[in-house]
Amino acid sequence: MLWLQAHRTYPPAAQRRGDQGSALVRLTISRDGHVRDCILLRSTGSDLLDEAVHDLLVHADLPPFPPTMPRAQAVIEVPIHYRLQS
Repeated sequence: MLWLQAHRTYPPAAQRRGDQGSALVRLTISRDGHVRDCILLRSTGSDLLDEAVHDLLVHADLPPFPPTMPRAQAVIEVPIHYRLQS
């Protein structure tokens, strides 16, 4: 999701420690784009990065559903990657 990439931050302390990893999260999103629930299914392996994932999503407002999507909410699984540039 482009929104996640644009709003994700890499914690400076995690960068200093060299922490990298990929989280997998399950999101329940309401029609207006509000994240109703966020469950970490797979940890990044770093407490700092897992906390950053939580902070990013816990009260997020994502783009609303398009008018052609009639559901009241959607449940999706999304990977979030943290990689240091060499």
